[in-house]
Amino acid sequence: MWWSDKKIISASLLLAILIAWPVSYADLFRRAENWISDYVQIIWGERADFSDVVIIDVDETSMRALNSQLGAWPYDRQVFAATVDYLEQAGADQIVFDILFTDVRNGDKEFAEQLAAADNVYLASVLLHDYRFIEDQDDKLLGEHVWSVESPPVLKRKGLMSPHPEFLKRANIGVISVFPDPDGVVRRLPLVVKANGQYFSSMMLSLLSGYKDRSISFDWSNNIAEHGNYRWPVSEKGAVTIKYPSNFTDLSVIPFYEFLLSAHGAGNIEPDTYRGKTVFIGSTASILGDYTYIPRQGSGRVHGLGVLALAYHSLKHDSLLISDSVPANASILLIIVLILAIAIRFKGLRAIPLISAYGIAIVLSFSHMVLLYMSLNVQTWILMPVVAATLFVFIAIFAKSLSLQLEGQRLVYEKQAAEESRDLKARFLAHMTHELRTPLTAIMGYNKLLIDKEVDPDEEANYLQVIEKNSEHLLLLINNVLDQSQIEAGQIRLVKGDYDIRDLLQDVTLLLRPVADNKAVELQTSVNDQVPKLLNIDRMRMKQVVINLVGNALKFIEQGHILIEAGWQNNRLSIAVEDTGPGIPEKDLQNIFESFQQVDSVIASDITGTGLGLTISTNLARLMGGQITVESELGHGARFTLSIDAEEGEVEDVDLPSQETSDNVKISGYVLLAEDSKDSSKLITLFLEIAGFEVKLAENGQQAYEMAIAEPPAIILMDMHMPIMDGQTATQKIREAGFEGPIFALTASNDQVVIGNMRGAGCNGEIAKPVDTDQLIQTVSQYLSQ
Repeated sequence: MWWSDKKIISASLLLAILIAWPVSYADLFRRAENWISDYVQIIWGERADFSDVVIIDVDETSMRALNSQLGAWPYDRQVFAATVDYLEQAGADQIVFDILFTDVRNGDKEFAEQLAAADNVYLASVLLHDYRFIEDQDDKLLGEHVWSVESPPVLKRKGLMSPHPEFLKRANIGVISVFPDPDGVVRRLPLVVKANGQYFSSMMLSLLSGYKDRSISFDWSNNIAEHGNYRWPVSEKGAVTIKYPSNFTDLSVIPFYEFLLSAHGAGNIEPDTYRGKTVFIGSTASILGDYTYIPRQGSGRVHGLGVLALAYHSLKHDSLLISDSVPANASILLIIVLILAIAIRFKGLRAIPLISAYGIAIVLSFSHMVLLYMSLNVQTWILMPVVAATLFVFIAIFAKSLSLQLEGQRLVYEKQAAEESRDLKARFLAHMTHELRTPLTAIMGYNKLLIDKEVDPDEEANYLQVIEKNSEHLLLLINNVLDQSQIEAGQIRLVKGDYDIRDLLQDVTLLLRPVADNKAVELQTSVNDQVPKLLNIDRMRMKQVVINLVGNALKFIEQGHILIEAGWQNNRLSIAVEDTGPGIPEKDLQNIFESFQQVDSVIASDITGTGLGLTISTNLARLMGGQITVESELGHGARFTLSIDAEEGEVEDVDLPSQETSDNVKISGYVLLAEDSKDSSKLITLFLEIAGFEVKLAENGQQAYEMAIAEPPAIILMDMHMPIMDGQTATQKIREAGFEGPIFALTASNDQVVIGNMRGAGCNGEIAKPVDTDQLIQTVSQYLSQ
């Protein structure tokens, strides 16, 4: 079995190793590795001695202070000529300009003469994507600064913007372009760049080489760059990874206006401040966007001049990181795998030992990474992908243990669910048995009295009324149970059409007014003027819910009134049923919507009910995209509100047919009744004959088909469930034979799919079982003369 301990352990360890390598190249893990290495630099970074570097910052404060004397930035070149002259006299070792002197400005002659007199000035060049020199003189001058590169890295930069030719032939240059990582942090800087098919040095490398050795070689077997006595670890692009010092803010930074004041004898900065040092001069105005980010706590935001100085200092003092070390990465991988293997070997699949071992492995591997960083300047890139991969070991093994627990819990839950289902069924049967026996007892008892003894006419009428009342209650009970079962099975489908809600409410009041009149209860309706004339709704289900709500109110009220209000707002129809009955206790307000739940006052009274009415109504409301809410106070009545989403129907102008062309023209003929139940067929025949209609009986669908073809009837009443041939098939065959008269289905089903099939077979409508006598006579009378 795959889930055996031996197989899962070996497979998980193997997958951990296989996953670690490829995921290390994913951007997400690269970012995580950068975050870890940055954190190590922040916490355990070395402190550097910046005594050989000075920064003169042409910042915004200096620009504002010098605006009245020098004008707006950029300044005329005489200013920088004077700067070089002063720093030369002060004994500066190297003077570096992080300013692009590419255009022609006043003072160029003085600045060029000053550059010719000095041999330690470095001017900035930058890489551009599509820049090209046009004049041959520029190409020739730029060629004097080309570097010799052995085994160069693959570089794709195309153009270079260099200083003005008058400056280019008198000073050395260095490329100041930097390339941040995708997160905006500068970690690696190129040693050389390629432009116009030739190689040029970065500023930090130019400062180290001076005017002497302009050559560099790369050993790609060890990822090493060699220049003179220097050997630097590089990336595959020939870039070095800076090991930023923790005290980078200790860099000596002098505002440009203070430098100028001191140069003219009005400041406090002594000339010895610059003696023997490399002086970086540049503009860091924030409006120029001359800022970048280094691995620091907080923002880590520094200006480009500071990054240039830090890069030169790191390169000069060999403070660089090794970013690709196979032995270091393998040692971290070994630590994690070894600890997990030991834990699995001795503790098996226990969750707590595995979690402990996993935590120990992470702590030890991270500590080992810090040690490698502090002692050998090694940056390990394998930590994050290996941690993620070895996490798979824990997840895979823990999954087995968890799956066993879940399987046990599932069995327990299934057992509990089975027991609850059994108890629910038992309670349901007990409840339904009581509800069924009560009306059946009355029906059978009074029926026996009518059969066994002579009863005077007044008592006989009373007995028959009791039988009719209990029969209606029994039918309501059965219909409610069937509706609830269809709702739970998801078999009820909405059949929408455009209907007038006013007509629907009128039908409800006409249906329930006799009950209300017997109780001295006034039924009132109120429809807001904003309610559209027609609404696209399922009329049958809407009417069923309203009847349930109004009928429920009638059960509990003996006198007073019931108000049915219809409103419309934001494409939502609301129908509220408010009564002046006894109200509902607060503790029962939520329970009344549950199946077979009744308030305590009802249980203790003689009010009968299935406990399903509100449950069915609530479910139908949800099916129609709405809900039913209740507000009630004991002794002050109740208000049930049905609220559903509805769309306005389309009102069409229809030409009314004349009497001569009416669809309900009555014709002479007989009624063909297809019904296999002898009792039902006898009862329906009796009702129709009493009403004056001629009836002929068919006992199955085949016989009905043959009779309809031999002697076409005026109307057909077709039972759907019959032997030999069912009613749906018989209807279809009769229609195919050319019969155009009305056919009505006799069915006990209210399922919309079943009804749809009947209509599809050719039925004009349905007569529900048990048959309502008035509906039966009314339907037949529409088409047949008496």
